[in-house]
Amino acid sequence: MKEPQASHCCLSALPRVQWQSVRWPDNSTFEGLVKDDKCHVRGVFKYSNGDRYEGEFEENNMSGFGVYVWGQEGSVYRGQWRNSMMNGCGVKITKQPSGGYLAEEGKFVNDEWVGDVMGCSIEQARAAAAEADTAAQMARVFEQLGDGGAINEAAAKAQEAAATAAATALQAKSRRHQRQQQQRASAEVLATSPAAAVAAAAPDSTPAADMAARPSNTKGLVQHATQGGTAEAATASSLMSQLIQ
Repeated sequence: MKEPQASHCCLSALPRVQWQSVRWPDNSTFEGLVKDDKCHVRGVFKYSNGDRYEGEFEENNMSGFGVYVWGQEGSVYRGQWRNSMMNGCGVKITKQPSGGYLAEEGKFVNDEWVGDVMGCSIEQARAAAAEADTAAQMARVFEQLGDGGAINEAAAKAQEAAATAAATALQAKSRRHQRQQQQRASAEVLATSPAAAVAAAAPDSTPAADMAARPSNTKGLVQHATQGGTAEAATASSLMSQLIQ
């Protein structure tokens, strides 16, 4: 009932991780990241029967942390997944015919609840559920990109993040320039005063070479959405980079 069928997740071949919004004839939809023709990293999959999965994917399978909601039943599972099945620690709330709810907390193996066992206590299961909530929240960001207004908002956030990164880089460049000036001044003092060389021998800041060797945190990713055969472009490079990591 909840396995993402290959026919639903098989998208056009992509050379790298990109965002896609896709709708199928049965009205199932996927909005999230894909790689090599497969759902990958994280996204939101909505089934035609009302079921919904928000969370992490790996090679077309629900894998990692995520939240699954049975739309018709009103039941929900929050926790770990592997091979599109509940595997690991988590919490499942099942709606009963009487109207009440049954809570199963602990370890799950191949969609079956094992219980509160060693390696997955109730506390650990609840922690995994909280982690799944975080993964679901991050996945919903990709779903929001499918709305025109959200695209503009995401682009604005990306521009803001890019501006912040640029300002940080400018500050680092300024500090590096100041260090270089201080090093040159120290070298001049060293040439004229041997006693001052002892004081200059213990630098209190990161060498300029080390700063220059640090990798940049800014990455670019162009997002391309396909919705019912209509292409929409949305640019949110910095936001995408933070979510992929």
